[in-house]
Amino acid sequence: MSPGTPNTQPQRPHRAGPLLGAGLLLLAGGLSVAAQLYTDSARPSDDDWQAAAAYVVDTADASDAIRVEPTWSESALVHLGPVGNLLHRQHRPQPEDFQSIERVWVIADASRGDDGLHRLPPQTRLTDTQNFGRVTVRAYELADWVDLGPSLLDRLPEARVRHIKADGSPRTTCQRWDKRRQRWICPGGDFVGRDLKEVGDDPRRCVRAHALADGAILQVSYPGEVLLGEAPATERWLRLRGGLDLRGARHEHSKPMSFRLLVDGEEKVAQPITRFDSTWWAHTIDLSGVSPQSEVVLEVRAEPPASARQFCFNGWVINTEQAELLRDHSGSVESSSSN
Repeated sequence: MSPGTPNTQPQRPHRAGPLLGAGLLLLAGGLSVAAQLYTDSARPSDDDWQAAAAYVVDTADASDAIRVEPTWSESALVHLGPVGNLLHRQHRPQPEDFQSIERVWVIADASRGDDGLHRLPPQTRLTDTQNFGRVTVRAYELADWVDLGPSLLDRLPEARVRHIKADGSPRTTCQRWDKRRQRWICPGGDFVGRDLKEVGDDPRRCVRAHALADGAILQVSYPGEVLLGEAPATERWLRLRGGLDLRGARHEHSKPMSFRLLVDGEEKVAQPITRFDSTWWAHTIDLSGVSPQSEVVLEVRAEPPASARQFCFNGWVINTEQAELLRDHSGSVESSSSN
């Protein structure tokens, strides 16, 4: 083509070549690797976890509890063997779950050190902080009010356990107390006693009160003198917890159930539980009218023809300050029937 002659050939559109696409992929990959390296460098090393665990092993007392944050992390657990019995692994613990505990050690990824504070009871006080690389160890002292005293589980040997048929026919009393296994032995091989159940989606020590078949009623009653002890009934409350363990397949074929609490025959609590409800229900009941001659009765009943339900309960006699703090902390699981 001579100079000055117009170019009449069609122009090919400009397209990004394969090298540019490959370059962008390499850049994205490089950024991803860099981000991963940064994240890995920010994570605690096993040496950090081991050093933190060693400090707690050497310092913790028998009345302490040990928590690890985040709760799903197992990085510290392998180093806590000597004090494994002190581990407190509930994901959503309640103040009632900290009984007989004076101090809580929290071993945490330093970047998430405050994540578990809401899991501790109100008025908990920080008393010690130690850092081990990217792991922090904090010690918290629990407030005096958290100690609720003897529970219904502790007082079970002094309770009375009875079966009542759905038609109200004569009661059958469970006569034999198995001291070694801490349970009442009932007709038909059933029992009411100490157990570890997953209620409220966390493991808890409670009284296994397996609902009876065919609409029969299970009664667990406590004399007023046992609950009150030496304390006056004025400004005394019963903090009651109850719920179902839904582990296993048996509940798939079960019908709804309920539990209720009666004081001298007057109903104070009536709590229905649907088939798949795993709530650790909370009730706070006024005991001001209870005397040593009173009877406080918990009744458990499953709708016929339902098979038995894995029900478990516990409770504590508390003062007004404790009642208010517990109600404020339990939120949606505090039933409106509490009074």
